Amino acid sequence: MALPFRFLSLLLLAACTAFALGPWWTMRSIAQAADERDEAQWHALVRTDHLQTYAGKLLEAMLDLRMYADMKNDTREALRDNSDGKRLVESTARLLAGPQGFRHLLCGELTDDPNGEAQGQAGCWALDGSVRWESPIKARVSFTNPETLWQSELVLLRIGLFQWQAIAVDLPADAILKRFTQSLGLESK
Repeated sequence: MALPFRFLSLLLLAACTAFALGPWWTMRSIAQAADERDEAQWHALVRTDHLQTYAGKLLEAMLDLRMYADMKNDTREALRDNSDGKRLVESTARLLAGPQGFRHLLCGELTDDPNGEAQGQAGCWALDGSVRWESPIKARVSFTNPETLWQSELVLLRIGLFQWQAIAVDLPADAILKRFTQSLGLESK
């Protein structure tokens, strides 16, 4: 009787360990998919629809702020530039929600080129955050932008017994828009 009990205890311990490390393994897989720009693996690990919508709304707000700042010089040109920019929002948001631009999105650097290289290998750029459990099926991974010290969170949801998927991102939108407003000269620092 002792041998089957030990075996079941070890099996239960292994299952609990795999259960607890699921979000961490998922983040490692997301980082690897981003590094390799592996679209197939990416879509298995990240639901991009919410991330793309979220990024699109922030980009549209930034375009509207730029239009407001540019209207001081030439109203017609500012409106035209805003209209042209809004046509590119969807494709830019798609890039930010994909493997090539995800580090930029997570670090709150939406105005950087999503196809460009990440700025470093520390903080949110490393895609190595701290996991906080909200429930047995939901976890949040917190990241800090090393330059601005902004806190971003990626929401992970369990999709199987040991599988997780990133479903949402929570960025410091107020801080991002405030810095952008200051860069336009609309607000003093």
